Formats: sequence, structure tokens, C-alpha cells
Amino acid sequence: MSGIGFGERIPNFVRMNAGGQPVMFYDRCCGDPALIVTGTPATLSASAGPLAQLLVEAAAAGLVCFVVVRTGPDGPKTDTPETDSPETGIAALSSLFPDTVCLLADSDGQLSDHLAGRQTDVTLFITGRTLRLLASLPFDGADPAIRRTFAKALAYPHGQPPLLEIPDLLTPAECDMLIGVFDRADPVPSGSHVEKAGKVVLEEDPDAKVRLDVTVPQGPVSEKLMAIMTHRLVPELRYVFSFTPRSSEQFKIVRYDADSGGHFAVHRDNSTPDAVARRFAITLNLNTGAYDGGGLIFPEYGPAPVSPPAGGAVVFSCGLAHRVTPVTRGVRYALISFLHGA
Repeated sequence: MSGIGFGERIPNFVRMNAGGQPVMFYDRCCGDPALIVTGTPATLSASAGPLAQLLVEAAAAGLVCFVVVRTGPDGPKTDTPETDSPETGIAALSSLFPDTVCLLADSDGQLSDHLAGRQTDVTLFITGRTLRLLASLPFDGADPAIRRTFAKALAYPHGQPPLLEIPDLLTPAECDMLIGVFDRADPVPSGSHVEKAGKVVLEEDPDAKVRLDVTVPQGPVSEKLMAIMTHRLVPELRYVFSFTPRSSEQFKIVRYDADSGGHFAVHRDNSTPDAVARRFAITLNLNTGAYDGGGLIFPEYGPAPVSPPAGGAVVFSCGLAHRVTPVTRGVRYALISFLHGA
């Protein structure tokens, strides 16, 4: 087995860190390129000095750094495997590398095999912002090609994000009606779904999101929205994405306020177990001109915000990393939902 090749996407993975906590690769790399280092405890320890210096440089340049330690097949063996934890063999390495590095235990060796084949020497894998492989090479601290690849990794892909913008999905009167629904309701602070101890919980975290939500209840308004989406949105999805949704989540009308610092930090919409059925996200602006900020940014593809006019929607894959920039003046209203496939 030769391992992953140039231009191939690094698959998403979850591995335990030195503290025994699961780390999801795609959650750590939301628009930033990655440097992944593979090896065994022995080979990594032998290269620790110059490798640590390289990792410091990579992190300073803007790459997210991982050290994947092969502790399973072809990794270290112990006399008492029944007492081993996933982080066995990597705790001792923690002091050798900077705190900016995410040290992960590959306890079954499958991730290392996928990346490096059966190679146990220290190997580097450098990706671009969309997590496709730009370079894989054996570690040589003096090789200038490594540093040159850092600059290439930080470049944005050419073109715009792979999304669909649909103007005039709602009329001005329909937008005003939905804003009125929000203003007459009792909005609740929006939480973020996080996975803890194998369970998905809803938490309020102002660093992650500051937003007020109103869920549209079953009734005339939701029925009207479903009819609009069926006749105005679904034909566009078929035309552009060859996708026909089988169901959707309840519509939410949301508000980002400048006074409270409304924003939504970078995230993906399908990274928790409760969200794996999501295929496409819909964000529909209900007002424009009454606020500054509040743009939708897809950092894997560029820094420019996407801000459709009132009544216009953006539809994008739930796997794309994105964020909502802080609203710095006024109030932004939007309608959101998620579409499920077959």
C-alpha cells in the first residue's frame, strides 16, 4: 500500500488526543490548511527537536498541525494490552512538541496506513484549505521544499465557493410577514450542538454563536413556506445540483443584533451525530440595508462575504465550513432550514 496521493482529499477522521478526548479533523480545519505528521513514538522522538521547530513555523504561518502517532499495528507493543487506553504511547510525546500541535493516537493504525501506507518513518502531509493533499514527503528539517509548500497551502482556490445563489425567492411582502412573525414571538438564544461523552448536547457559547431564534410552528406560515420552497426552490436544486430533497427541518427565523454582538463562528452543519442526515443548508435574507456585517463567509474558498439581497437565498452543502461575520450596526433577519436527502 502506497498511501494517499497528490490531489486526493484527506478523509475526515476522529482520533483521541493525549487527554483521551476525541478530536474530529474537519472540525479543527474549517478553512485552514493542515500539516499532518505520521510516525511511531520511536521515530517521532528521534526527530523531535527539528520537527518541533518545523511545527512552530507551520502554526505561525497559519497551518493547523497534527501529529498522528501509530500506536496500533506496527506501533509499540505492551505486555498488558487490556489496560491500554487509546492515548497509550503518546502522553510521553506531549512535552516534545509545542502546545499548538494536536497529538493524536492512531490505535488501530488504519489512519496511518491510509496516509502513509506501511511507512513508519516520520512523514509529512500538507494540504490546502479544502484539505486536498498538496505534498507528502519524508521529514527532512533542512528541505526548503517543505517551507515553500506552506505558502502554496495558504492560497485560496480560484473561483467562488460551490454554492447556489437564488434572488427573489421571497417577495418583499413575504419577507416583511416573516419579520413580523419573529417580532411577535418570544425568541430564544440559539445554542450550539456539541458532542460530549458520546451524547449531543445543546450549549450556549457566545464565542461560538450569538443569535436569537424563532422556530416556525406547524400551521399556516409553515405550510406557506413549504409551498414556496416546493415551487420556487426545489426546481432550482434539481437544475443545478440534480438534488431533490425528501424532507426538511423546521424553518427558523433568526436575528443577529449589533447590540449583542450577533455572529456565528466558523463551523460545519453536519459534524455532529444528530446532523449527519443534512445535505444542504438554506439561508435566506429577510432584510438588507438596515445593518452592517452579517455576511456569510466560506473560508475554504476565500475571504469575501456572501450577502444576497432581501428575499434572496444561498444554498450550500452542509459539509462546507462557513461563518457569519459580526453584525456591527443594526439588525439582520434571516430564514434558515436544512434539507435531507433520500
